[in-house]
Amino acid sequence: MKSSIPHYYLYGEDDPVNELEFLHIETIAERNHEHHWEIEAHRHDSLGQLLFVREGYIEATLDTEQHHCYGPAIVWVPPTIVHGFRPKPGTQGHVLTLAESFLLQVLSTAEREEFPQLMHTPLAQQLDTEDHLSTELSRLVRSIEQEFRWPKAGRVAMISAYLKALIINIGRLELHQTDRSSDASPQVRTFENFRKLVEHHFKEHWSVQQYAQQLGMTESRLNSLCRKVVDLSPSQIIHKRLVMEAKRILVYTSMPVSTIAYELGFKDPAYFSRYFAKQTGEAASQFREKYVV
Repeated sequence: MKSSIPHYYLYGEDDPVNELEFLHIETIAERNHEHHWEIEAHRHDSLGQLLFVREGYIEATLDTEQHHCYGPAIVWVPPTIVHGFRPKPGTQGHVLTLAESFLLQVLSTAEREEFPQLMHTPLAQQLDTEDHLSTELSRLVRSIEQEFRWPKAGRVAMISAYLKALIINIGRLELHQTDRSSDASPQVRTFENFRKLVEHHFKEHWSVQQYAQQLGMTESRLNSLCRKVVDLSPSQIIHKRLVMEAKRILVYTSMPVSTIAYELGFKDPAYFSRYFAKQTGEAASQFREKYVV
């Protein structure tokens, strides 16, 4: 077991390639053949990844959850999410990797506000073979591949147009899966800023007051905002992020629990153990045993 979770550009590659200035696309076979059809757990700090499984089967691990997808299916992995894939040899489809900065350019703030979970929540969704959406997603992925492999004038603009349609369809799937309304609050932009702050400071154990001050608002307003967007309090969001990181490290590394405690900003390993047990209902060692053979 590794001592830390690998951070990659493309899987197994420590240096970016030119295409990743905005986007990279390849077939599932191209990406998996050299890795013997098993992509071990890793994450990308500033890249999103989309798998479109046209035919075949893939086992996708998203954080600590496993998903079994038979083509046609779509898997969306936002930046920072730990993920791994185990496709059955012969599985057909594409892997699309895009820079977070490019995704933010493709979708306006107003468009992102319609899909508040898109930048943070992974999705693994089975598609209906006869459904129009499955055909449309397949068409969009093939169009992106064509523009990527055989560049012509206006290449980036065309890829952006196809990608926007693709991402919006994924956002609709996500809203449907979580039974959320499509008329998102205009306050979602502030909520996204809060989530970004949590991502940068959760190991520092900032208080809700510190986050509220950074956002220029009161704790009460921040609480109302979080409740409205995701029906969670700011404290719950902060705790969920901290616990998720603890789970990732427990599952994907061999770090001792005491080391994990210090890694996550706890000064006392015993307090971390009590905290983890309170948040999850089980000891850190028990949680690790469920996933480590």
